[in-house]
Amino acid sequence: MKDRKSGLVSGYEVTQELLSNRDENIYRAYSQQDQTTVVIKVFRRTGKIELREVARFRQEYRITQYLDIKEVLKPIRLEENDKNLILTYEDFNGIFLSNVLIHQRFQLSQFLNIAL
Repeated sequence: MKDRKSGLVSGYEVTQELLSNRDENIYRAYSQQDQTTVVIKVFRRTGKIELREVARFRQEYRITQYLDIKEVLKPIRLEENDKNLILTYEDFNGIFLSNVLIHQRFQLSQFLNIAL
């Protein structure tokens, strides 16, 4: 977990880094606009952004808007600024399954229950 960072993503105070890879970071953050804790998925621009990446973020936003599954984060908005694409989700203090699997082994019945 990283320390609180203000200004890392405009309009958000990052409180925790949840996941990081080459193209995107996922953070738990405080939204100054909504005055609540949210999860933000940030596509990092390292140069000219490719249209397929913009399309992928927009598609993810549209698809997750219509999912009515309590275990799936609900999107709040999709933002684009000069540095990043930002997909904002509600936060219910969940954890990534990949993080759980690192620290815990499941019996087959438990795994199937989670998978289904």
